[in-house]
Amino acid sequence: MTVKLPLVTLQVRPPHISPHDMGEAVNSAQASLPPPERLAYYAGLGALAALGIIEWPVAVAIGAGTMLAKRALRRDRSGGMREEQREEQREEEPGRRTGRAS
Repeated sequence: MTVKLPLVTLQVRPPHISPHDMGEAVNSAQASLPPPERLAYYAGLGALAALGIIEWPVAVAIGAGTMLAKRALRRDRSGGMREEQREEQREEEPGRRTGRAS
């Protein structure tokens, strides 16, 4: 497609995408999507907003709040596991005093 303007000529061509590149793009998109149950939740929020049952700013606020809560929960869980692993590692180190009475 070519668009001629007074000072500029714009040409737009479809990109050449190899099957390998397409596979990588699909894998990347799938990796960034939330799990199916959460995707259904967000789709439900969008449907409620589209039907006018709830206002779209409310749907966005609920979706963003849910996303932030999930991230915080995941971060807390992974941080707690790491702290437990560090504690176990400290206990397993030979010659290290733990300060506990035997």
